[in-house]
Amino acid sequence: MIKNIVSIGIKLPRFNSRVLVCNSSLVLNKNNKQQQQQYIYSSRGFASTSEVNKIFQITNEITKELEDKSPKDNELEKQDEEKEEVVNEFGEEDGSEQDLTIYEFDPLPTDEPILPTFNANLTIEDLIIEYKDPHAPKTVDNYVPYFRFTEPRDGYTVESFLQKIGRNCDSHVGLFERWDDLMNTSPKKLKKAQVPVRERKWILHWVEQWKQGRNPEYISLTRSIAKRNTKK
Repeated sequence: MIKNIVSIGIKLPRFNSRVLVCNSSLVLNKNNKQQQQQYIYSSRGFASTSEVNKIFQITNEITKELEDKSPKDNELEKQDEEKEEVVNEFGEEDGSEQDLTIYEFDPLPTDEPILPTFNANLTIEDLIIEYKDPHAPKTVDNYVPYFRFTEPRDGYTVESFLQKIGRNCDSHVGLFERWDDLMNTSPKKLKKAQVPVRERKWILHWVEQWKQGRNPEYISLTRSIAKRNTKK
């Protein structure tokens, strides 16, 4: 009986090429020759009886070659089977001597960042986070007011300050007895003292600049840039 599948290609006079496949269910011997001929003749109507006999002769020769293997070939097959590695589904080797050839490839790029592993022992203290209420009332300890420069610096006095800014502002020195009076002035106070609008705005402008950390600088009317009237 043939255990393997045998494929035979034969050129016939009326057809190009046909392939006869003999499965394991087909027994090829002399006793069942008529049964084999009928089977092939019914499935392959193009072949004659003489051609079928030739086919069986060829198949019998092939089966003899497969059965009559030399002992050397059997020994070589056993050696090859022993060398083959048996690996189970978990990747463990069962009595294998040689390692499987593994081809390493670079990992595919991903959008997920590769973060370092944290191997330190976690404690309860590390997981406690101090909570601060953002709506809690501000106290003296945690409240820091907006810092502004109100103290005199670089040797400036009230008189030198008003002289430096120009525009005839030094004529109003008598309104400010101390430096704090100049820093705490307001539009209402200057208006009550009958200071002109132009000089009043100029003094308030440079007082604010001083609180922001800028020293006064004299800008003449010829060097100043006229503001564009956008109220038309």
